Amino acid sequence: MSKKSRRAKQTRRDQQAKPVKQLQQRASIPSQIHERLLYRTQYARQQMLMGDFAGTISTCELLLNSLPRHSEMRMEILMTLGLAHGMLKHYQQSYDVFGEAISINPTIAELWYNRGLACSSMARPAEAVRNFERAVELTKNDMSEMARKFAVHLEESRQELQEAMQAHETGITLEQYIEREERFTQAMSLVRQGKWPEAELLFRQLTETKSRIPSYWGNLGVCLMMQFRYDEAEEVLKQALTIDPDYPIARDNLKKLPEIRRSKRPIEHKLINLSREEDAKQSLALYEKDEEGEVTSSTLIKRVGHVVTST
Repeated sequence: MSKKSRRAKQTRRDQQAKPVKQLQQRASIPSQIHERLLYRTQYARQQMLMGDFAGTISTCELLLNSLPRHSEMRMEILMTLGLAHGMLKHYQQSYDVFGEAISINPTIAELWYNRGLACSSMARPAEAVRNFERAVELTKNDMSEMARKFAVHLEESRQELQEAMQAHETGITLEQYIEREERFTQAMSLVRQGKWPEAELLFRQLTETKSRIPSYWGNLGVCLMMQFRYDEAEEVLKQALTIDPDYPIARDNLKKLPEIRRSKRPIEHKLINLSREEDAKQSLALYEKDEEGEVTSSTLIKRVGHVVTST
């Protein structure tokens, strides 16, 4: 074979070999990224166990920017993020995060359970019951500590729902209560967005029911104040106090109303949660499972704080 032929043959070999080498390099990149993401996921878990909940949130939010919408790892990060928000009493954020995780995998009982806890903390007992029921249904053949905990919370939330229904009015049906709870949730969402006329409409609809709930009137009063309709706001806030003379939202805003009228400046506002009278221990259990789904170990994080409800 001539030198020219040998060079041509070698050139063809080189041209065939180069793409293979380049493909191998490309294939290794996703693996490297996966390892880096896995390391950050483990780091977020360590932050959680150490009680660095704010740090956990920062780490998880950065990770979510790098993960596909429906990946298994994204679901795991969402679970950690939801727990961290819950421990910092960011109950709406916790609820939203667990909702996204459920949309990825609705068969994981812990997701429903933790979203139920967020609902309970935001005074949404009907929705809490539905979430706890789903968690119990998914663990109906499970005899673990976790499954027993789900069942206990379901019974407690059913009792809270009955008490909440009785506080609304005698003879209210579950369907009526759920409809009002959902409308109140929608109204508070509009408040967070600063959509005062839209929120006002929903709160007015709630005040037209027979329920003697001061927060319906108190939040309606705030909506009117934010629209500079002070005379209407005063009347509505006084109505809230006829239902509950100690209701702080109405009481405090009525005290501020004369000064707000005089200042004619834009009103600043913030959402607050009203604490129940008793302190309660808030606990968070992190569970590890084997390949068959059996719980192999658990770590319990506790801190003392107020159990809060929506205004």
